[in-house]
Amino acid sequence: MAPAGEAFFHVYRLSIEGSRLERLTDGPFHDIDPAELPDGRVVFTSTRIGTFEEYHSPPSRALFLMNAGGGEIRPLTYTFIFDNEPTVLADGRVLFIRSDNFFDRGKVETLLHAVHPDGTAGVTEFGLDLAP
Repeated sequence: MAPAGEAFFHVYRLSIEGSRLERLTDGPFHDIDPAELPDGRVVFTSTRIGTFEEYHSPPSRALFLMNAGGGEIRPLTYTFIFDNEPTVLADGRVLFIRSDNFFDRGKVETLLHAVHPDGTAGVTEFGLDLAP
Protein backbone atom coordinates (compact mmCIF):
# COMPACT_ATOMS: atom_id res chain seq x y z
CA MET A 1 0.00 0.00 0.00
CA ALA A 2 1.07 3.58 -0.55
CA PRO A 3 -0.68 5.93 1.89
CA ALA A 4 -1.83 9.30 0.59
CA GLY A 5 1.13 11.59 -0.01
CA GLU A 6 3.74 8.82 -0.13
CA ALA A 7 5.65 8.08 -3.32
CA PHE A 8 6.44 4.39 -2.69
CA PHE A 9 4.45 1.24 -2.00
CA HIS A 10 5.39 -0.74 1.12
CA VAL A 11 4.39 -4.00 2.77
CA TYR A 12 2.05 -3.78 5.75
CA ARG A 13 0.53 -6.34 8.09
CA LEU A 14 -3.07 -5.96 9.21
CA SER A 15 -4.19 -7.66 12.42
CA ILE A 16 -6.81 -10.35 11.94
CA GLU A 17 -9.49 -8.22 13.56
CA GLY A 18 -8.50 -5.29 11.35
CA SER A 19 -7.68 -2.89 14.18
CA ARG A 20 -3.89 -2.59 13.85
CA LEU A 21 -1.84 -1.74 10.77
CA GLU A 22 1.91 -2.40 10.99
CA ARG A 23 4.36 -1.19 8.34
CA LEU A 24 7.00 -3.84 7.58
CA THR A 25 9.13 -2.17 4.88
CA ASP A 26 10.46 1.33 4.32
CA GLY A 27 12.74 3.26 2.01
CA PRO A 28 12.76 4.66 -1.52
CA PHE A 29 11.60 1.38 -3.07
CA HIS A 30 8.34 -0.15 -4.25
CA ASP A 31 7.66 -3.24 -2.11
CA ILE A 32 4.65 -5.26 -3.31
CA ASP A 33 3.17 -8.78 -3.65
CA PRO A 34 3.91 -10.20 -0.16
CA ALA A 35 3.42 -13.90 0.59
CA GLU A 36 4.00 -15.60 3.91
CA LEU A 37 6.28 -18.64 4.08
CA PRO A 38 5.43 -21.56 6.40
CA ASP A 39 8.13 -20.44 8.87
CA GLY A 40 6.58 -16.94 9.16
CA ARG A 41 9.05 -15.11 6.93
CA VAL A 42 7.66 -12.99 4.12
CA VAL A 43 8.71 -13.09 0.46
CA PHE A 44 7.88 -10.00 -1.59
CA THR A 45 8.63 -8.20 -4.85
CA SER A 46 10.74 -5.04 -4.67
CA THR A 47 12.63 -2.50 -6.73
CA ARG A 48 15.34 -2.41 -4.04
CA ILE A 49 17.57 -4.70 -6.18
CA GLY A 50 19.05 -1.49 -7.63
CA THR A 51 19.18 -2.47 -11.30
CA PHE A 52 17.20 -1.17 -14.25
CA GLU A 53 15.47 -3.06 -17.05
CA GLU A 54 17.85 -3.26 -19.97
CA TYR A 55 15.69 -1.82 -22.76
CA HIS A 56 13.45 0.87 -21.27
CA SER A 57 15.14 1.56 -17.91
CA PRO A 58 12.34 1.26 -15.35
CA PRO A 59 13.58 -0.12 -12.02
CA SER A 60 13.97 -3.90 -12.06
CA ARG A 61 11.94 -5.97 -9.63
CA ALA A 62 13.38 -8.94 -7.75
CA LEU A 63 12.21 -11.11 -4.87
CA PHE A 64 13.27 -10.41 -1.32
CA LEU A 65 12.80 -12.16 2.02
CA MET A 66 12.31 -10.62 5.45
CA ASN A 67 11.57 -11.96 8.89
CA ALA A 68 8.01 -11.82 10.26
CA GLY A 69 8.65 -8.43 11.89
CA GLY A 70 10.04 -6.80 8.76
CA GLY A 71 13.75 -7.04 9.55
CA GLU A 72 16.68 -8.91 8.01
CA ILE A 73 15.67 -8.08 4.42
CA ARG A 74 17.78 -9.91 1.86
CA PRO A 75 17.47 -10.67 -1.87
CA LEU A 76 16.15 -14.03 -3.00
CA THR A 77 16.52 -13.43 -6.75
CA TYR A 78 18.84 -11.20 -8.75
CA THR A 79 17.64 -9.86 -12.07
CA PHE A 80 17.71 -6.85 -14.37
CA ILE A 81 14.18 -7.56 -15.57
CA PHE A 82 11.00 -8.29 -13.55
CA ASP A 83 10.28 -10.98 -10.94
CA ASN A 84 6.71 -10.71 -9.67
CA GLU A 85 3.86 -12.31 -7.74
CA PRO A 86 5.61 -14.83 -5.50
CA THR A 87 3.46 -17.62 -4.13
CA VAL A 88 4.42 -20.48 -1.86
CA LEU A 89 4.03 -24.00 -3.25
CA ALA A 90 3.00 -27.00 -1.16
CA ASP A 91 6.61 -28.25 -1.19
CA GLY A 92 7.84 -24.94 0.30
CA ARG A 93 9.38 -23.52 -2.86
CA VAL A 94 8.53 -20.04 -4.07
CA LEU A 95 6.91 -19.87 -7.50
CA PHE A 96 7.05 -16.52 -9.31
CA ILE A 97 6.59 -14.87 -12.69
CA ARG A 98 9.65 -13.56 -14.53
CA SER A 99 8.81 -11.29 -17.44
CA ASP A 100 10.87 -9.42 -19.97
CA ASN A 101 9.23 -6.75 -22.14
CA PHE A 102 10.34 -5.96 -25.67
CA PHE A 103 8.05 -3.02 -26.37
CA ASP A 104 9.57 -2.13 -29.74
CA ARG A 105 8.71 -5.63 -30.98
CA GLY A 106 5.39 -5.90 -29.14
CA LYS A 107 6.70 -8.96 -27.30
CA VAL A 108 6.65 -10.07 -23.67
CA GLU A 109 8.46 -13.22 -22.53
CA THR A 110 6.82 -14.69 -19.46
CA LEU A 111 8.29 -17.60 -17.50
CA LEU A 112 7.28 -19.38 -14.32
CA HIS A 113 10.26 -19.98 -12.06
CA ALA A 114 10.54 -21.76 -8.72
CA VAL A 115 13.26 -21.46 -6.11
CA HIS A 116 13.79 -22.66 -2.54
CA PRO A 117 13.55 -19.92 0.12
CA ASP A 118 17.31 -20.22 0.69
CA GLY A 119 17.87 -19.26 -2.97
CA THR A 120 18.98 -22.71 -4.14
CA ALA A 121 17.74 -25.02 -6.89
CA GLY A 122 16.06 -22.37 -9.02
CA VAL A 123 14.38 -23.82 -12.09
CA THR A 124 12.16 -22.69 -14.93
CA GLU A 125 8.89 -24.57 -14.47
CA PHE A 126 7.18 -23.27 -17.61
CA GLY A 127 8.03 -20.92 -20.43
CA LEU A 128 9.56 -20.48 -23.87
CA ASP A 129 10.02 -23.99 -25.22
CA LEU A 130 9.71 -25.70 -21.83
CA ALA A 131 6.38 -27.33 -21.05
CA PRO A 132 5.37 -28.16 -17.47
